[in-house]
Amino acid sequence: MSERSFDVWAVGDAYERYMGRWSRRVADTFVRWLGCPPEARWLDIGCGSGR
Repeated sequence: MSERSFDVWAVGDAYERYMGRWSRRVADTFVRWLGCPPEARWLDIGCGSGR
């Protein structure tokens, strides 16, 4: 694994620049697709940089 690819996944700011911009673009569409009720509770496990 190159040092550059490691930084993208291990450093919060680099991860945000790489993935955050895309995930924000699809978030609303994805949540509507899930069809969960508005009062649903969410648990985010193993996603993102951990920051």
